[in-house]
Amino acid sequence: MGSREISAREVVKDIRFGMTAAEIMVKYKVSGKGFQDLLSQLVNLGAVEKDEIEKRSSLYDGDGAEANFRQTPRKRVGFPLQVADLKNSLSTGYVRDISPKGVSVAGLDARPGEIKSLVVSVGGFSGCEPFGFEARCVWVQQTRGRPEVLAGFEIIRISKTCLRELTKLLGW
Repeated sequence: MGSREISAREVVKDIRFGMTAAEIMVKYKVSGKGFQDLLSQLVNLGAVEKDEIEKRSSLYDGDGAEANFRQTPRKRVGFPLQVADLKNSLSTGYVRDISPKGVSVAGLDARPGEIKSLVVSVGGFSGCEPFGFEARCVWVQQTRGRPEVLAGFEIIRISKTCLRELTKLLGW
């Protein structure tokens, strides 16, 4: 967001009033990336819930490619799909949703900006093999009423073989 201060209270008020992503970006003079960062900070602060933003498609579908909060639709995972940090075998979690661009995970400790080598164990689902990728943590959220931490990761490096397994899992 740069050196300017933006009132979280005002942005939340504008979101709840129904302003679109484009309107908020113009009002606060932020780019698409700045808007995404702003939304992530609001979620991390607990000022808004991630679900509240996702329910408002105008906030992440936007009016132009630059305004996209989520650029690739993610597939919700309705079964236990374990993910582990390759560098710390004791650090494991469960995939909540996944796409070729990113993944959200419950129970895996991470910090925004941290890069992890992750491995998804599919347990024989749909004939898929385990696959791995390098990912950057984009957001972390401690949800009220839930013991585990939620984290969103952007996939920054994945082999062709692993991408093939990922797309098999997604059914694409």
